[in-house]
Amino acid sequence: MITKGKFSDGYDGWKKREIVSSHHSKPYYEIIFSDDTECIAEYVHNEEDAELIACAPKLFELVEELMNIIPTDILDENKERLVKKFDNVVKYLENQ
Repeated sequence: MITKGKFSDGYDGWKKREIVSSHHSKPYYEIIFSDDTECIAEYVHNEEDAELIACAPKLFELVEELMNIIPTDILDENKERLVKKFDNVVKYLENQ
């Protein structure tokens, strides 16, 4: 089960939030799932790791979709759907 919330902008995934604190020498990140800043992860020290964690639910959904269309051996009729789903994954990652 993936923890879900909703942001006021309508986004229902997770977001990274940069935290700047006088107690730390450099910014760190939290992964939040709603406007009230409920955390999935606190103190993520690397921005790239925070981005990866934040996109995890969307990536999981895309993988589930792919698994639902891939038969044991890929038939010609499914190749087009598979390529389209893969393109959606690539576009999603490029926009993160």
